[in-house]
Amino acid sequence: CWTYRSDEERRQVLTTFLVDGSRRGDQLVYWALEGGGDPLLDDLRGARDEVDAFIETGRLVVQPARTVYTPDGAFDPGAMLDNFRVLTAQALQEGRSGLRVATEVAWLLGHPDALAHWDAYELRADLLAAQLPLTVMCGYDMRQCAPAELPIVQAVHQLASPPPAPGTPPLRLYGTADGGLGLEGDLDYRWAGRVESLLTATAGDLRVPLLDISGLQLADVAGMRAVATGARQLARTLDHVELRGASANFRKLWRLLRFDRLGNVAMPT
Repeated sequence: CWTYRSDEERRQVLTTFLVDGSRRGDQLVYWALEGGGDPLLDDLRGARDEVDAFIETGRLVVQPARTVYTPDGAFDPGAMLDNFRVLTAQALQEGRSGLRVATEVAWLLGHPDALAHWDAYELRADLLAAQLPLTVMCGYDMRQCAPAELPIVQAVHQLASPPPAPGTPPLRLYGTADGGLGLEGDLDYRWAGRVESLLTATAGDLRVPLLDISGLQLADVAGMRAVATGARQLARTLDHVELRGASANFRKLWRLLRFDRLGNVAMPT
C-alpha cells in the first residue's frame, strides 16, 4: 500500500519498485491508468537501457488498470485473485523469480462493487502474496482519495508507505508466510466490526487454521468479541482454528468473557 500526492512522487517510487524487480529477475507488470502511454515508461527507459527490450519481449507488461480490474464493468475479487495466481505461475514457468506488480487503484474506491469489498479483497490479496513469490504495490493517489477511506486499507497490509499518519489506529491484519493471519497493534471498538468481517471474509483463503495474535498490544471488550466471533467463523470453515501468542492479559479477559468455551478454537499455552 503506497500513497502519493504528486506525479513526480509517483514516478520516482514506481520506477524504483519496478527496476528493483528487474534486478531480482521478476516478471514486471504495471496496471496504469493511461495504459501504454503512461509517462512512467519514459522514466523506466532512462533508469535502465534494457527497458525497451523488456517491453518488446514481454518482460514488462503494461495494461490499463480499468481493463484488468473491471473487464465487464464489474469488480470480481475472486477473479482478480485467480488472475494473480495465473500470472505468478506463468512467470515461474518462464524462468522468472516471481511476479512484481505495480498498480493504480485509487479510482476503484469510487466504484460501487469495489468499494463494498475492497478492504476484504486487499487482505485476501495480502494473504495470497505471503504464500507466493508475488510482490504487489497498490498506489493510492491522495488527490483522488478521501483520507477517511485509507486507515482500514493500510491496516490490511504488512507494509504501508509512507507510514500511517499520527493518530491513526496502529492496527495490522495481514497474511503470514505460513498461510495464516496475523493481528497486531491496538484493536478497539472503532475497528472491531471491520476486523470481525475481515476474519470471516478470509476464512476460505487460509492455508493453515491460524490467527497469530502475538503482536496484539491492546484489545478492549469489543475487540475481544471481534476476535472471538471471527475465530468461531474461521473454525466453522476450517474445522478448527488456533489463536497463537496470546498475552497473559488477553487470556485473562478471554476467560472472563467465557470465550474459552468456544468449540474448536484453541489457545495453546
